[in-house]
Amino acid sequence: MNRRPRFGAFRIMRRIDQYLGPPICLLLGALKFLVDRSRPRAGGAGEIRKLLVIKFWGLGSIVLSTPALRALKKKYPRASITFLTFEQNAGACRMIRAIDRVRPYRARGPLSFLASFAGLFLFLRRERFDAVVDLEAFSNFTSILTALSGAPVTVGFHTPKFWRQRFYWQRVAFDHSQHIADIFLKAARALGADADGNQLDALD
Repeated sequence: MNRRPRFGAFRIMRRIDQYLGPPICLLLGALKFLVDRSRPRAGGAGEIRKLLVIKFWGLGSIVLSTPALRALKKKYPRASITFLTFEQNAGACRMIRAIDRVRPYRARGPLSFLASFAGLFLFLRRERFDAVVDLEAFSNFTSILTALSGAPVTVGFHTPKFWRQRFYWQRVAFDHSQHIADIFLKAARALGADADGNQLDALD
């Protein structure tokens, strides 16, 4: 019988979000500000061939993101969409048609977490994504990953956590009165995607 690790990925990431996330975001934000001052401002999204979508928490929320994923695939049919999520969600994500590749985040303990983070950092830098869409509204960790990706085009949510804002080229309002599927669709529209409704895709 397999025992659940004492320090699982969820617990570790929540602690990082709570205690280390804000200062790391502030530091990376300051560095990004200095770097951006010496670079010309991008005029638009341009051609997107490699797109990363990040969603860790909640398998149900991932299913609710399928209309947004479908809209992105329709807008950029030649783009390869990579979905970054927890290892526990990877199987279901592979059944979503709009996703071309799933990058699972494996972390079953402190050492595993560090090793996985190092591997993920190298993955993000090696892949050179053209765009990143962060579907987590309140996670500092995903903001850090967005920043470390180096993608020229990034989309995320505008929330009270001001230290996250600098990492997003386009910030989308997170309106609690809206259905989460519609909120995710707003993130897709930030990249020029046209939604064909918020009907969920079946996992097959």
